[in-house]
Amino acid sequence: MSLRKPYRSVNEQLRILRSRGMAVDAGAGHVLRREGYYPIVNGYKDLFLDRKACLTAGDDRYGTGARFDDLYALFLFDRELRELLFSSITRAEAALKAVCAHEFTGLHPDEVNPYLNPDYYDSRCRRAPWH
Repeated sequence: MSLRKPYRSVNEQLRILRSRGMAVDAGAGHVLRREGYYPIVNGYKDLFLDRKACLTAGDDRYGTGARFDDLYALFLFDRELRELLFSSITRAEAALKAVCAHEFTGLHPDEVNPYLNPDYYDSRCRRAPWH
């Protein structure tokens, strides 16, 4: 199987989607120009495919009622969710780093930058903090 994908104009991409059973409205071309075909379609199409029709046709076939707007809405939802999670995760990571650095240096108060000592990361040398 070849991974090479030939160039397709946006109009050709829209024709491909329509020929495979996807309802496509007038704004879809603008979306594809701005976001790209593959991040949207290949990233989120699985929920909209008709598996039986795909096997018969030998390529992607969308189920009844599949609309590009729904595919794009899922893409946008996922993007927003990732952005929200990333913001929270980076704050949690910063807090965890601060606590770990404080506790780690507390275990080795007489050393400068004890976190740079690779021996402290050897699981055979670990001791429980309560000892």
